[in-house]
Amino acid sequence: MKRTAIRIGTKLYGLTDTHVKAVLRRATPTFIRLYYINVHGKHFPPKQVIRLATKTKKPFGPAKARRALTDLGFEIKRVDS
Repeated sequence: MKRTAIRIGTKLYGLTDTHVKAVLRRATPTFIRLYYINVHGKHFPPKQVIRLATKTKKPFGPAKARRALTDLGFEIKRVDS
């Protein structure tokens, strides 16, 4: 199991790859602009993944989401590649 942490606002959220996969099992992907990860055969935008995994509505940048997911071992892909 891989672990990482992401700070959103003043709160630090601990995440694991197992938790992220479990959350996405029952989720429906939203519109993908540029980057995505593939989990359970579905493509998810990184910010949606982090929002679902942390249950936060606070603002954060897409680079922060991609970095956390990369730390967990997910491959970030571009729509045009």
